[in-house]
Amino acid sequence: MDTGTIQHMKTTFSPSSLKLYDTCPRQYQARYITNETPFTDTEATIYGKRMHAALEHAVNGTTPLPDEFRHLQRVVDTVRGYPGHIETEIELAVDHGGYAIPFNAPAATLRNILDYLNIDGDTARVLDWKSNGKPNADPCQLEINALTVMANFDVAKVKAAFVYTKLGMLSLPVAYTRKDIDQLRARHEWRRANVVIATENNNFPAKPSGLCNGWCPVQSCEFWRPKKY
Repeated sequence: MDTGTIQHMKTTFSPSSLKLYDTCPRQYQARYITNETPFTDTEATIYGKRMHAALEHAVNGTTPLPDEFRHLQRVVDTVRGYPGHIETEIELAVDHGGYAIPFNAPAATLRNILDYLNIDGDTARVLDWKSNGKPNADPCQLEINALTVMANFDVAKVKAAFVYTKLGMLSLPVAYTRKDIDQLRARHEWRRANVVIATENNNFPAKPSGLCNGWCPVQSCEFWRPKKY
C-alpha cells in the first residue's frame, strides 16, 4: 500500500460511507481514498438539508414547518404523538466491537446521527427521513440504527423505519431485540473489516450497475458512460 493510501486510511465509518462501499468499491475509493470525487452539494442534497432542519425544529416544537414543507405536518403530528421521550439529530457511536463510545472518541469505528429517536420504556423507535421520491430498502441503515441505539441505551427492542417524505409514506418497521445485538455487532465488524482490508490492499473493484450510465461521478472508471436523455 502506498503512502498516499496510508495517509487517507479511513478508520471511522458512517452508514452512508459503508453503503457507498457496498454500492461500488471503486466509487468509495474515489470519494474517500483518492479524493477524486470529493463531496459537493447538489440541488438534491441542499433540499435534503433544508428538509431535515425543518423536521428537526418542528418535531422539537421550536419552529413551525415553513411553507415549503407544510405537507409534512401530518408526519410531524404523528411522530410528536408517540408516547415517550423524543430526541432529534442525536449523535451515537460504537467501537470496533459494537459497544457504546463517545461520538468524537478517536476509537469510534462507526458514527451515526439519528433523525428521530423515541424511547418509551424498554422500546425505542427510530425514524430516518428520506427526501428521495422512491422507496429504497436499506437494511444496512436499519441495522446500524438498531445497533447504535441498543449499544447506547438500555432498551429491549428497537423499531426502525424510514419516512419517505415526498410520498408521505412510512416503511414497514423492522423490529430488533437484545437477542439480535451480537449478530448486529458481528455484521458491523464484518463490514468495517471489509473496507479496511480493501484499503490495505488497495483493492477497490468496480461494481457495474445502472449508476454507471452518467449517475456515478467517477468518470475515470472503465464502466462509466454518459447519461442518456
